[in-house]
Amino acid sequence: MNAKLGLPLWEVPESLKAFGKKNIMYGAYSVSKGAKGFTLAFVGTIDQACSKVYSEAVVGIKRKEDIPETTFDSIFKNWAKNYYKTTKGVPDLIIIYR
Repeated sequence: MNAKLGLPLWEVPESLKAFGKKNIMYGAYSVSKGAKGFTLAFVGTIDQACSKVYSEAVVGIKRKEDIPETTFDSIFKNWAKNYYKTTKGVPDLIIIYR
């Protein structure tokens, strides 16, 4: 129903946040093998309700051990820029799952 109304599909209410009033960026990345090599996929929240996300993927990686550090740097910087554009602030805490 929310999608039909243009509202978020879901969000984390303030009363359920484990870290109180802290501004937190949550993200996760994954590396998976496909027919044309490995794919590095990332998704991270860009608002405090966890209803808006930033995502990015890099495909065609020959070996997962050879993913350049600059690739991760670029993804995380783009994520942070999008977080700042949305919240007009910086996070108190960044959590990244792998």
